[in-house]
Amino acid sequence: MKYKTDLHCHTSEASGCASECGADTVKKYIDCGYTSLVITNHFSPNHKGERSYAEFVEGFFRAADIARNAANGKINIITGAELKTNENSNEYLILGELTRDIMLGIPDIFDMSLPDLHKYFNSRGCLFIQAHPMRNGIKMIEHGFVDGYEVVNSHPEWESRNAVARALADFYNSDGHVIMTAGTDHHDPHHVPKAGILTDAPIESGTELVRILKSKKHTVFNDSEIR
Repeated sequence: MKYKTDLHCHTSEASGCASECGADTVKKYIDCGYTSLVITNHFSPNHKGERSYAEFVEGFFRAADIARNAANGKINIITGAELKTNENSNEYLILGELTRDIMLGIPDIFDMSLPDLHKYFNSRGCLFIQAHPMRNGIKMIEHGFVDGYEVVNSHPEWESRNAVARALADFYNSDGHVIMTAGTDHHDPHHVPKAGILTDAPIESGTELVRILKSKKHTVFNDSEIR
C-alpha cells in the first residue's frame, strides 16, 4: 500500500484567493484517499494587509488549526507555507515542523534576501522549495539557494509547464541533492486533489516529511492532464 500526501493546499481562512474552507477541503482529501495534507496558505505582504505582523501570523496558524480540528485524526494535517517576498513574484513552499515561533522570529521576512531565508528555514529544520518554477513571471532559482523544486503543480487555471520544470530540476540534480515535490495547489470547490507524493509509510509530522523528502523515499505523482 502506498500513502498519499499533498504538499500544496490553500484554505479560505488564510488565503484570500481560495474559496473553500478548511473543513470542506479536509473532507475532500479524506474522500480522495489522502493520508496526509500540508496546508500551505499564502504568506505574503498582500495577504498580511494592514494587520500587525503578529496578528497576521496568528491568523495564518489559526487557519491550519481549523483544518486540523476538522480532520479529527482521519488525515494528518501538517502546517506549511507558500512564501512570497517583496523581491519579485517567486513563491517558495516552506515544508517541515513550521511553528508560530519560527515565523514570529523573522518580522522582516518580506524584505529578507533569498540566501538569508534559505539559511533561516534550514537552520530550523525546514525545507525551502521553489513553487511552480516555470509559470509566467517566475524565475527559476539555481539549486543551492533552494532545496528543490515543485515539478508537479496541478492547479487547473494556471499553466505550470510541469514537464519543463521537471527537465530543469533533473538538470540541476547532477549531484543527486535536488528534492522534487508535487501538489494540487488546491484553492476552490471545483479543484479535485490530483497530485502529491507517494510513500511506503504515512507521514504524521513535518519532521517526518522532511526526513522522507531528504532521503528521496517518495515518488511524485500527477493524476491529471495539466500542462
